[in-house]
Amino acid sequence: MTVEDLSEQIAVDEEHTAATLANIADLLGLVSSREPIVHEATAMAAYVRDAYQGLENVLMRLAKFHGMALPTGLDWHIQLFESFCAPPRAGVPLLFPPPFANQIAKYRGFRHRFHKGYTLLLEWQKMQPLVREAESVFGEFYRRTAEHIKSLQNA
Repeated sequence: MTVEDLSEQIAVDEEHTAATLANIADLLGLVSSREPIVHEATAMAAYVRDAYQGLENVLMRLAKFHGMALPTGLDWHIQLFESFCAPPRAGVPLLFPPPFANQIAKYRGFRHRFHKGYTLLLEWQKMQPLVREAESVFGEFYRRTAEHIKSLQNA
């Protein structure tokens, strides 16, 4: 895979994530003066999960590009994420310095709870910060990813 191939694939993930974040913004607009009903909260939770899934897709693409074997086992999501945290695994970029890693870890945890739990048990007050901060957090991730791609193109 070339750097250009990698860049194009990540651009697709970023485009899908941007559409997902726009859906969150639309729903937040609908519930700006009230708490969301269960269907709205479930949709927002699914969108937050999808945004994190896009991030994981990018991490898997980067791992593959850099020749890193993808983790296996029950905690592969954690291992993949931690490969890009400080200190990063040999050969892969540091995408999640400590303060940012903590933010992203909350989304990974939410993705797990959403995937394993019942949506009728979602609590708006607990998920609201993740929903409201998703655009800036995932925007920061794609900004950091773009910097890495640019460094690869300039190498």
